[in-house]
Parts: sequence; structure tokens; C-alpha cells
Amino acid sequence: MRFGNARQCIHDAFATHVTTPDRLEAGGTRYNSNAAVAHQAEAGLVLKAVLEQKPHLRGICIFINAPDGWARESDIAAMKIRIWSDFVKKGDVEPRVQGEIVAILDRILLNYRRRCHNPSLGDVYLGSDMADALNRSEQSYTTVIAQHQSRMMNIIQRHDLTALQPIWQVVNEYRDKQYAEREAACAG
Repeated sequence: MRFGNARQCIHDAFATHVTTPDRLEAGGTRYNSNAAVAHQAEAGLVLKAVLEQKPHLRGICIFINAPDGWARESDIAAMKIRIWSDFVKKGDVEPRVQGEIVAILDRILLNYRRRCHNPSLGDVYLGSDMADALNRSEQSYTTVIAQHQSRMMNIIQRHDLTALQPIWQVVNEYRDKQYAEREAACAG
């Protein structure tokens, strides 16, 4: 397992059945049981850091970074409840607009996930798509909904960054350990 960054580690830890057990083999066809055991042990450290978080953080961590299908319904529900709670708690949003934001919440989450994976691809759902989903004109969407959507994205980002902290701790500890081992090998 490469310990490049927290997002990649989460993905690789949940996708252990997909990745090659031999990191040295470029084609990924040779089976190396030692590498497979090491990969599973490293993945276990990351999985532990993800799964020991509060349900809403665990949900956002898995939903955004793991391959599709790994997030449990209860974690997704906890994530959405917490995001929605933060949204309505800190803003005076009229009930109709709240309903419209709820209607597009899944699309907002998918756009955020897409931005995390590959920002150069842009959003999955553009403003025109959101306006169509809400049966609004693009102008009406831009003036009424877009600012609330932006605020929702900021809330998601805040929780996402919080959820990544324990994984970054694992990544940094692993890097420090590798660095110390290299230094000891060079000195000895």
C-alpha cells in the first residue's frame, strides 16, 4: 500500500481485493503472498482509523473516498443528518428553499465527491441540471439556490477535512517509521 495521501489510502484500504498484492510488479499479475499480507496489515491500520470515527464522519469518509458501495445506509443517514443539521442551524433559510436543498442534497454530495477525486472534470451536475431538477430557471437558481448550495459545500468540506485527520495521522506515522528505517539502514 502506498501512503501518498489520506484519500488514496482510504480508497486502497477498502479496495484491497482490487489492487495487486505485489507492489513491485508493474503489471500486477505476479502473486506475492508476503506483499499481500503486508498490504492487508497496512490497510487494517487505515480501516481502523476510518471505522472508529463518529458515524457521520465515518460516513463522509467512506462515501467520498472509498469505492462505490462501501458506505452503509446508517452511516450515510448519519452523515446527511449532521450536514443538514449544520445547514439549518446557522442560517435563516425559508422553508421552500430548505425543501429544494433537501431535494438536491444527493447531487451536491456527488459534486463534492467528484471535486475531491478529479477537480479538472468539473461537477457531475451543473447549475442548469440543478435548475431543471428544481423546476426553476437558471437565473432563479443562481440568485436563490446557488448561494445555499455553496454554503452546503462548505459544511461538507469542513466535515470531510475533520474525517481525514485520523487517516493523516496513520499516514504520517507510517512515513516517519519508513524514514527512520531508511536512516538506520544508511547509518549502519
